[in-house]
Amino acid sequence: MPFLVLIRRIGLRSALPGPPWLLPDPLLSETLSRAPLPLGIPKTPEGKRRRTDYLRALKHLFRAAEGRARIPRSVRLAWP
Repeated sequence: MPFLVLIRRIGLRSALPGPPWLLPDPLLSETLSRAPLPLGIPKTPEGKRRRTDYLRALKHLFRAAEGRARIPRSVRLAWP
């Protein structure tokens, strides 16, 4: 993981073993772990909907931050 962070910070995308959007993103994960979680129970339907939307967005962002489990060989070889 430290290797991926270094490459992303320097900007050497061609040194990555695949497309950056398919690899884990430790910086995004750290940022998301500091995101506030709604602790109170909303009393209105609008509040419930907003909380649900917020948690759903966090879930999708965490999924993007963890990267793919497997990157197809054809994609890895096609990456410059």
